[in-house]
Amino acid sequence: MQQSLFIWFQLAGLAILPSGFWLFFYYYYSSRFTTSRGVLALLFLGGIGSAFAAYGIERWGITVLPQEVLGVLQQYFYFTPPEAFQDLGILALFVFLFIAPVEELLKFFLIIFTVKRFPSHLNQVIDGIKFGIVVGLGFALLENAFYFHTPLFAGETSSLLRVFFLRFFGNDSLFLNGQVLSDE
Repeated sequence: MQQSLFIWFQLAGLAILPSGFWLFFYYYYSSRFTTSRGVLALLFLGGIGSAFAAYGIERWGITVLPQEVLGVLQQYFYFTPPEAFQDLGILALFVFLFIAPVEELLKFFLIIFTVKRFPSHLNQVIDGIKFGIVVGLGFALLENAFYFHTPLFAGETSSLLRVFFLRFFGNDSLFLNGQVLSDE
């Protein structure tokens, strides 16, 4: 029980670290705050919520797939490389035609809802960029937890490190690089 609790704390720390780092980086290097921090906090939490919604929709989508496609997806989700080039094509089609649109549309609709609900907080283009960054980082926080869960609980340190550095310096940093450069 105590070891399991420790692993859950590790999972939380690993999930929070990349998004927390980039939020701090953005906060520190942002030249000025013209957007309400309360709205940004709500968007961050909404990004986490949209990750939960995406997970549910994607789990449903997986249930309607043929068995041979499920086998390829299970390999991918358990960090096993595809066995054949054809498997890579199936995986790419599923990711680009189902997973990506679900995730991106959920984040998009969250931002649209926020703009409609709080129109006075969208005064300039940079505010919309900030909305997108914060929603993306909230989404990435929960997505990180999903990605870290399997290798952490299986004790696969090499897979965990590979996923951690990919998520930390790959995915999460992409949400901020353009924003920080445009503030200069």
